[in-house]
Amino acid sequence: MRSVTLPALLGAILYLTGCEKYSLDRQMYSLCKKDGGLTIHEPPKLPDSRFNSIMESTAVRERPRRDLIYAPEYKITEKEIVIKNGDPTLGQGKLIRIERNLIRNIDKKNMVTSVTYIRSGGDFIYYSHFSSKICPQPGTASIESTFIKGQTK
Repeated sequence: MRSVTLPALLGAILYLTGCEKYSLDRQMYSLCKKDGGLTIHEPPKLPDSRFNSIMESTAVRERPRRDLIYAPEYKITEKEIVIKNGDPTLGQGKLIRIERNLIRNIDKKNMVTSVTYIRSGGDFIYYSHFSSKICPQPGTASIESTFIKGQTK
């Protein structure tokens, strides 16, 4: 009897300790389905001279702390909200929401909103690095890809 109980108990412990990862994934996908991704309130415009030959905007310049400036017409603000705080290096899960807004400087109008959810950790056992997931998947759309040719206000 004892030999059957011990493996079952160990199996249940291993199963339940990995549940936080899957629970956070479900929560992340549920939140992402509601408001994740890119919302274009008004297409941001840049003059033709700000595009290269393959229609990419050349106006972006990096600034400290991931602030981006779209000289002098636009800027991007970023806000991070911790939904579940934990230390992934200790096996705890962490879920965050990152909202980026493209703001037109002249009238402070929000042109584009991008919402991303990131889960990290929640693993029972990890080797060199804890697991993570992101929703929506990187490369699906970015604020930088929303610029169109035209005259700015």
